[in-house]
Amino acid sequence: MPKNKRTIKPFQGITVNGLKVSIFELKEEYEVHVIFESKADVNDNEKLDNAIEYLSKEGYFDKTHKNIKVIGMKFNKKGNMDNGSFFSSNE
Repeated sequence: MPKNKRTIKPFQGITVNGLKVSIFELKEEYEVHVIFESKADVNDNEKLDNAIEYLSKEGYFDKTHKNIKVIGMKFNKKGNMDNGSFFSSNE
């Protein structure tokens, strides 16, 4: 994480809707790191949307209308990053 992006409040190791999630509140946005268990989860936008909506309802994101940047990753059986499994989107 760049030095100019100071983390205000981290939540790490949350499991939501079968996804492993870590949330970092930065000055200007929230950064959500998601680890996918399977290739099917990578392409399941509804599952990810439901997880983000649930976290919002539970109060993990305050009402300041910050952007939510989602960074997803999937690891193969050897523990290495699967190529092509990264994505990033703003809501």
